[in-house]
Amino acid sequence: MGAVFALFAGFYYWTPKIIGKTTNELLGNIHFWTLFLGVKILAPILAQYKKMLNNILFNTRKSCSNISKKKIYCKKDNYSVNFIYYFLGQFKLYKFLFKLFTLTKNYLNAQLVEVKNSENEITEIQKASQRLNTKDIQWLVGFTDGDGCFSMYKEKKYLNNWRHEYTIGLDIKDIKLLYKIKNLLGCGIIRKYNNVVFFRIKKIKHLIHVIIPIFDKYPLLTENKRLIYLNFRNTLLNKALNSKRNITNEEIIFIKKLLNNKPDNIYKISIENLFINIDYNYFDNWLVGFTEAEGSFYFIKTNITNNIYQIPLRAEFRLSQSNNFYLLNKIKERLKLTRKVSLQTNSSNHYYILATSIITVQNIINFYTNSNIVKLKGIKYLKFILWLKGIKNIIRYKNIKIPKNYGGDSS
Repeated sequence: MGAVFALFAGFYYWTPKIIGKTTNELLGNIHFWTLFLGVKILAPILAQYKKMLNNILFNTRKSCSNISKKKIYCKKDNYSVNFIYYFLGQFKLYKFLFKLFTLTKNYLNAQLVEVKNSENEITEIQKASQRLNTKDIQWLVGFTDGDGCFSMYKEKKYLNNWRHEYTIGLDIKDIKLLYKIKNLLGCGIIRKYNNVVFFRIKKIKHLIHVIIPIFDKYPLLTENKRLIYLNFRNTLLNKALNSKRNITNEEIIFIKKLLNNKPDNIYKISIENLFINIDYNYFDNWLVGFTEAEGSFYFIKTNITNNIYQIPLRAEFRLSQSNNFYLLNKIKERLKLTRKVSLQTNSSNHYYILATSIITVQNIINFYTNSNIVKLKGIKYLKFILWLKGIKNIIRYKNIKIPKNYGGDSS
């Protein structure tokens, strides 16, 4: 049986690489445990049946003496009776195990229902949300402005009800970043679809007690996301308050409090007015998250030469966004870039900012290596480190200062 397990292991490992599609993890787990339990439990029982059946057939052949008119007259023996008693004994054992399994399952379900309806669950969720790291949460808001989604949709089984969902979708190479977000929030699920991986929060309680308080306190800054979130928030809270499901009094009070304390002071005003009194500690951490989603650190080839050396590569930083000229201009000012916000070629609403000179590249390095703000967390962090190492090897940037903890020679 060891060879069979090895064959299945090879099948599950190599099939996704060959056909380019991942197997279903749930079905794989069911297959493994069914095979494992079958080998360890059912196989010995079947072997015992086979042995007893062989004994019965062998002794029955010896006891058969008269054959006539296509009828077999056998001597009486106890093998058939023993086989029946053995089978009945095994049946009683399985019946007992089945009852035990059913009782255990019902007990666990009862415990889950009890926990689900417990008022302490809401308190624990609120305590967990209060323990969230402020810088990481501000980073998450910026990342959501870039790659997050607040969606409302209808499913066939919910024709008369809207479903709410908070989602982040990334390339499968950045799957570890989604697990970091899941550990940060303490809830949600992660699913893979071919080369794309999604983090989702669907449960109403998690959306109300974890997601809503975050984005009520720390505002989204892109125009489109601000409007979508406000609609998402209000419809979700009204739906939860008017739903027919059993909710505790504490939960009702919390929902009403959120409805009464509308974040109109940060969502109903224009982005220009918001930036008048914005907390720049928040804006810095938000910007790191936004860069994680929308920023790029890269090199381009050049033909620039001077009397001393040729400069084959130039380091650049780029960040782009649609319909957010004012926001990009504020980011440009914060990063101390000299070039103006530019309009993407052949586009009427897609703007970008760019750092190309030695001074602005140094300003970019100074900002993203600042120990007072959060660091990049996913693949973008690796790209940033490689970008810094590349800069160190280009003579043009010999005077660039990179902190030691990022691989630089200066402090």
